[in-house]
Amino acid sequence: MEIDDFLSYIIEEINNTWEN
Repeated sequence: MEIDDFLSYIIEEINNTWEN
């Protein structure tokens, strides 16, 4: 897994948390 893919995954998880 490339670091960019990892960061994108983390960012999406954070965004989902903020939406709730």
